[in-house]
Amino acid sequence: MPLLARGGRVALLEVPPFGNPSGNPQYGRQRSEPGSVVDVNDALRTVADASPEVMFVPWTDAIAPDGRYVSDVDGVNVRPDGVHFASAAGARLATDRLAPILRRLAVSAHQLRAEGGEP
Repeated sequence: MPLLARGGRVALLEVPPFGNPSGNPQYGRQRSEPGSVVDVNDALRTVADASPEVMFVPWTDAIAPDGRYVSDVDGVNVRPDGVHFASAAGARLATDRLAPILRRLAVSAHQLRAEGGEP
């Protein structure tokens, strides 16, 4: 796998629950049905479990407290359409919460490589 050619790691990010705040019927139930998100995350975990270089990263509590879609987190409208980070403030909130997790994983992989271990 080209992503792993130089000892890299792959982080599969947990999919957050989606919402449909406008009630738009074009999105259907699958978008906001909790079982759909569970199925996708289970598939990502299965892929991660099959390879030590791939890890599943749970992180969505940062934007979906208690595993539920909310449009506002800490007073910031994070995903007004229920899926996308549509504002700089929403993207910053997610990045501020996700970046430390990814940094910790990157530092850990780098340290393992430096020690001659598996990333």
